[in-house]
Amino acid sequence: MTIAVVLGLIAFCTSTMAGIFGMGGGLLLLGFIPSFLPPAATIPVHGVVQLVSNISRAYFSWRHIRWQVFTPYILGGVVGTACFAFVLKSISLAYLPLFIGGYILLSQWSNIFNRLVAKLESFALLGFIQVGLSLFSGTIGPVHMVLLHKRYDDKDDIVATAAGLMTVKHGLKIVAFIVIGVELWHYLDVMVVMSLAAIGGSYLGTRLRGKTQNKQFRWVLKLLLSVLAIKMIIEVFY
Repeated sequence: MTIAVVLGLIAFCTSTMAGIFGMGGGLLLLGFIPSFLPPAATIPVHGVVQLVSNISRAYFSWRHIRWQVFTPYILGGVVGTACFAFVLKSISLAYLPLFIGGYILLSQWSNIFNRLVAKLESFALLGFIQVGLSLFSGTIGPVHMVLLHKRYDDKDDIVATAAGLMTVKHGLKIVAFIVIGVELWHYLDVMVVMSLAAIGGSYLGTRLRGKTQNKQFRWVLKLLLSVLAIKMIIEVFY
């Protein structure tokens, strides 16, 4: 029970951060879980807690969700889940963070790069890659925030839509885990405590986000994305 309480406090803090900025909390939480739970439980437990966290965050800001992006993202995610669930175990992901980190950095600071990739970027491709690879890797990073940051200006639109997309991602991931036989009930007490804490964090983060200005939000988001991208790149080599 002590482990559940500690992880619950961590989930509350990381969910609050995600409630404000729409990102960062999930990656931080993923970094803490392996210190308390077996490696095999890390991604499944993280997926369940993140599913609850994102559902609550989307609910608290549902009026700002841009629903038009969901159909292509879901279709891409379903195809990605089906494909990667069968082939990913034979694929090396060692250098994946390097490419994703590079993409995020260039997207934030290079107009030339953004013009070059504009025709390739889509929510269908995003769903295929992000949902598919997230089955076995926690290094996919906040690539959805890059695209939302480019498409929308309002902070609430960005955070609410991101929460909706991540609900789809983690929902498909949980379905895939159940299909391939992962037993989640062994950690039910931990997941319940963490999930309740995540809901509280989502509520607090949503309230705090209301006190920030769009311009401030976009600059902080840009810096957070850049820091996370640099971290992903560095971890490839160390």
